Amino acid sequence: MRAEYNRGHRNSGLARARRRARRTRPLPARSGNRPATVSPRIYRGVRHRPAARFQCGLGFFQEGRAKATLAALKSRLALNASVLRDGTWSIISAAGLVPGDIIKLTLGSVVPADARIEEGAVQLDHSMLTGESMPIEAEAGCETFAGALIRRGEAMAEVIATGPNTKFGRTAELVRTAHVTSTQQKAVLRVVLYLAGINGTLAALLVAYAWYIQLPLAEIIPLALIAILASIPVALPATFTLATAIGAQALAKRGVLPTRLSAVDEAASMNVLCVDETVTLTKSELTVAAVVPLMPRRELFVPFDPKVKMAEATVIDQKGAKVRVVKGAFAHVQAMAQASSDASAKATVLEAEGFRVLGVALGIGRELRLIGLLALSDPPRPEAEGCLSKLNSMGVRVVMVTGDAPATAGAVARAIGLEGAIAPVSAIAETIHPEDFAVFAGVLPEDKFALVKVFQRAGYTVGMCGDGANDAPALRQAQLGIAVSTATDVAKSAAGLVLTEPGLNGIVGAVTEGRIAFQRILTYTLRSILHKVRQVSYLAFGLLITDHAILTPMLVVISMITGDFLAMSSTTDNVRPSEKPNTWKIGRLTIAGVLLGIFDLAFCAGVLLVGKEYLELDLETLRTMTLVNLLVSGQAIYYSVRERRRIWSSRPSNIVLVCSLADLLIVPTLAFSGVLMAPLSLSVILALFAAAFVFAFALDEVKARVFHALDMR
Repeated sequence: MRAEYNRGHRNSGLARARRRARRTRPLPARSGNRPATVSPRIYRGVRHRPAARFQCGLGFFQEGRAKATLAALKSRLALNASVLRDGTWSIISAAGLVPGDIIKLTLGSVVPADARIEEGAVQLDHSMLTGESMPIEAEAGCETFAGALIRRGEAMAEVIATGPNTKFGRTAELVRTAHVTSTQQKAVLRVVLYLAGINGTLAALLVAYAWYIQLPLAEIIPLALIAILASIPVALPATFTLATAIGAQALAKRGVLPTRLSAVDEAASMNVLCVDETVTLTKSELTVAAVVPLMPRRELFVPFDPKVKMAEATVIDQKGAKVRVVKGAFAHVQAMAQASSDASAKATVLEAEGFRVLGVALGIGRELRLIGLLALSDPPRPEAEGCLSKLNSMGVRVVMVTGDAPATAGAVARAIGLEGAIAPVSAIAETIHPEDFAVFAGVLPEDKFALVKVFQRAGYTVGMCGDGANDAPALRQAQLGIAVSTATDVAKSAAGLVLTEPGLNGIVGAVTEGRIAFQRILTYTLRSILHKVRQVSYLAFGLLITDHAILTPMLVVISMITGDFLAMSSTTDNVRPSEKPNTWKIGRLTIAGVLLGIFDLAFCAGVLLVGKEYLELDLETLRTMTLVNLLVSGQAIYYSVRERRRIWSSRPSNIVLVCSLADLLIVPTLAFSGVLMAPLSLSVILALFAAAFVFAFALDEVKARVFHALDMR
């Protein structure tokens, strides 16, 4: 019966109409994986195009990150709401609310939509949206947002926005669309393309020449296979991943948790850092900085009552009469009390110094007048100024991006040594540069998102600090999103780095470790370009003078394994972090690799000529000698390119030395004993070692000149 019902239901007109609607209607915001109204047939066809598969592969991780952030956002939304319709209160799904509905907000509930309070008073916790830890008091006329938590009180409110039109919804849409390609992804792709283009051309010419000299097909096929194996940088992506993973491990020891490995690379390239003063620059602990009494002596004190938004006291005035005294935010108290010119002037001075000013008023009943001011300050963190100075010396421009008023933000900036102009929100334009302003004041979360995109369009690699869910779009858009220690789960999910401790020390550590990882990756990349340029050219030279492939597929595999074994150990090498932000100068890197590769080719070709013409070795022994020569010259190459200065400037790590020693023992032992290859005499092996030792210092001299000419120091 159930099967018959299901078949009948699936074939009903209503079911067919629903299926048609699902196939053409826009997808929910959380998917982000297809065009809004694309046909399934067209979309399925995309999967059969190699380019589309490659793009999907690159975008898979980013899409997963966006979905995780959106899931975190969704988890904070209310599922149900108490709504008044037709004079009756009922519980409905929050998704069913529409603007104009009257909803009830009660203790412990989550606000289901953006709403304006019409009656009652509640204490609202907006921390999951804004990151602010202190709850706020809201009464009739105040607005609240979807996702806020009711800490105290009860109120009725009118729905003013639902779904994607809420503040939460707009945040989710920005998170879904925010995306910036990792510089590491671009670098890997460009290196692979450069090597494929150069070696692919050389390999084709090699095979063509073999065909021209009528080499047997049984030798041409292995020769083509050897050329292909020698052209592919097999371990390049793995080395990138390993280097950043080791950097991530080092960051974890510094109290910084990467949520994706590419964040380590982005930290090395970051040249602009946008920070809010909360938690990173200040202690986030409001203290009374000054008390300015104009008259009163207290007799009785009533603590702060959130429902009425004030604290009260009974005091004795100068005439001995009892009067009522209230305390609250200056703007609020000023609106309900008569302010003297003297009090207003003092408040203006305190606000100009960056303090949060509270007003104190007294009177009888509702007739109050302002009699005193309280100035609250959020003291700068003791290490903030030193960290800012360190970041500046490392080439990272720090700008403060805050929602505070310009006067308050300016005072904080001056206290921590951040000098420069203060920009209002209106200053965010298409052509703005981080050097133009030191502080962006009065900034809303959506302004942070816009500011990041403006800086990126100007060519900067941007880091952005944030703590609230409304910061998630900016954190996702920035090359390096940084969630501070007090951040919400949504902000942490959107960020690339999560600080576990307050302050900027973690960011300084992230930049340092990122640049160390970059230098290790750079060593491998340069060595890989140099090797791949030399490999195919050397095969061509060997074919030219012997009329045979100078290496067998087995010897090529041995050479690749031992060479990459040493090269991948560079991910643990002792290196100096860069003094300035790193950038992938692939063009210069390729030129340097080609020039050094040509020098290496000359050395290897000379050794091959000596073996053939002077030592008169047979083909199989010549192949063994070639393998050993490639091994020892590869060692010389690695120790030369691992240093941006001279070969003797720093000591390699223990792991590098162990891997190097293992290579130098394994291959010569196989060659001397004749395992997997023709035997080679000990005297020839020792001569190759000596020649490689001299070659290492000669190559280092060439490297120094090339690096100086290309500004790669």
